[in-house]
Amino acid sequence: MKNNILNISSQLFLEIGFKNVTMDDIAEKMGISKKQFIPTLKINMNLLKKVLNSFLKMPVMISNELKNQQDTLLKSYIVLSLKF
Repeated sequence: MKNNILNISSQLFLEIGFKNVTMDDIAEKMGISKKQFIPTLKINMNLLKKVLNSFLKMPVMISNELKNQQDTLLKSYIVLSLKF
């Protein structure tokens, strides 16, 4: 459930901005009542912190993926160069 909350919250934060998202918005998008939602995460700032942490990790993950692709391309180029 926490991952679902994080995914939906992230989506809403990007769509309408953090200041505009309410607990009701998140609960409604999840198809649950606000009473079910609130105990899952103690405070809204905890939710923001988790979402921001996941956003901050994205450039590192993308950078690592690009580096891996670059390494693979370089290795392929070297192998092909040696064959010719």
